[in-house]
Amino acid sequence: MGDSPEASDPAPDPQMVFMDKLVSELSRLASSQDEVLRLARIIDERAAEVDDAAQRAREFLRVQLDADLDDEGLQRLMGVIMNAVKDPTGEDVLTEEDRREAFAKAVEDAVSDLPEGQASAYLAAVGRAISGPPSGHYLHRSLMVTLVGELEMLVNSTARACFELKPGALSASEHMMSWNEMSKFNSLDDVRESLVDRVIEDVMRGSLDDWMSFFAKRFSIGKVAASDQFPAQEVLQRRHCIVHNAGNASRLYIKKLERFPECKAIEGERLLVDSVYLREAADILYGLAYSLVWSAGFDLLKDEHARSHLGRSLANECYFLLQNRRFHLVIDICNNAPIKRLPEEHYLILLVNRWLAYKRTGRFQEVEKEVRDFKTATKSKEFQLARLALLDSTEEAWSLAQSMLKNDELSAAHYAAWPLLSEVRAYGESLEETLEVEASTGLS
Repeated sequence: MGDSPEASDPAPDPQMVFMDKLVSELSRLASSQDEVLRLARIIDERAAEVDDAAQRAREFLRVQLDADLDDEGLQRLMGVIMNAVKDPTGEDVLTEEDRREAFAKAVEDAVSDLPEGQASAYLAAVGRAISGPPSGHYLHRSLMVTLVGELEMLVNSTARACFELKPGALSASEHMMSWNEMSKFNSLDDVRESLVDRVIEDVMRGSLDDWMSFFAKRFSIGKVAASDQFPAQEVLQRRHCIVHNAGNASRLYIKKLERFPECKAIEGERLLVDSVYLREAADILYGLAYSLVWSAGFDLLKDEHARSHLGRSLANECYFLLQNRRFHLVIDICNNAPIKRLPEEHYLILLVNRWLAYKRTGRFQEVEKEVRDFKTATKSKEFQLARLALLDSTEEAWSLAQSMLKNDELSAAHYAAWPLLSEVRAYGESLEETLEVEASTGLS
């Protein structure tokens, strides 16, 4: 008797595959942004070291000269020139002519002891080191380009996922391919992927408006409102200026943004990118991505199981943002996304995250009435705990948390990591310390 054929695994559900791809891309973007923002913090912490003018001059000289570096001579020259470029202070201010003469004499004295024939190299190195922009300027601009590139990757991947779910979205004209071209492929699937590549490559050459119009027209996905607002448009245009116009406002930058009253830039003006701007840009770009994934998912997913998974995943992503202290972003997401359309369990998670974000940004008075009016009698104990913690009923919240931990209604991991419970955990630690002191002194 021959072996019976093994039962094959069922084909994956296209709706779940689509949902997984959307969520994975959003999670990947969040992780990439975390790294970019971490690097920005490192640049800030080491700004003095990175932008040390003397160290720059040393590096320039080591490249140009084979001889040993006269570090003391370099320091003297650096001191003379740095003092000269500072504004004069005090009551006795020299005339401009006197200042020039004093400066020339000081430089002459400073270079007199330098190795023979190297004075001009030292002067050039110091001048270059002092006059150049801070190194952090270049690093921040590079990180800015990376942030936008990560959004482009998400848009690209989301478009591919949409075509996989809706292969009929390719138009007849896009199916045109010569026999010679087709003969180079091994299968019809390869042919289709090539056609999709062509369409997406063409779309990605366009603007943010073009990207959003593509999803709206091709897949009937609701347009992301934030994409047509100044913050998002400005971030994308600033990136283009960094890549194509040395970071200065171009004529195209002005033209693209002139419809917004917020646009105050002048052509040729340097467009600043520092760590503050980077954090704001990251939030804007993530907000665009979150809204696109939300719209694509809920507009194209028809299976309730897949939609439920998507809702839970989007709620979880907001929770991770809270853990990373991106409170303003959580507020924007929860205020702009139609979270009330989600199943109650997911909607309430986002609602609590929103309230906490307001509290952490010092704006709790804006939502305090909502929290006080939140009825928890018929909700799970986690929501009862959340309400107590938000309203600073810390002792009650700690007692409830201990009861839930004891009865396995709250995991130790969730208790330790939930940002909402930071004050509750602090209260518990303080209480334990007090009890230990009382026990050690015999007061208990």
